[in-house]
Amino acid sequence: MAENKSFVVVDCSAIINYLFPDENINKSLQESFNSFLENKIDFVAPSLLKIEVGNTLRTAILRQRLSKEDSQQIFKTFLNWDIKYKTPDNLEVFILAITYNISVYDAQYLYLAINEHYPLLTLDKNLLRAYTTYLKTHR
Repeated sequence: MAENKSFVVVDCSAIINYLFPDENINKSLQESFNSFLENKIDFVAPSLLKIEVGNTLRTAILRQRLSKEDSQQIFKTFLNWDIKYKTPDNLEVFILAITYNISVYDAQYLYLAINEHYPLLTLDKNLLRAYTTYLKTHR
């Protein structure tokens, strides 16, 4: 019998907060990642997440926050995770970006959370504001 797992949309800010050794991870985020790594929940994201994480790691190298070796190991770890990637509707994403005054990148995560009816795991204040505003106005 297949078990019913929960799905959570995860963004780059949450991934980086969990993976970077110098970040202070909050308890709620830690619990979500523990559940994901124990295969109790599934993370969902647009494929853009891979690009965002890679770019953030590259920037960390340039700013001497991480070594090339550490960055590569972190990226390998991330790429080995079984995140479920979905493709959002580009027009709808654009409309959300305009409506909630967020980047088109962030609107991809918002789109998935809204359309799949999944909670959103983010530390991005603008994205979180857009998500909570949507929830308040659409319940």
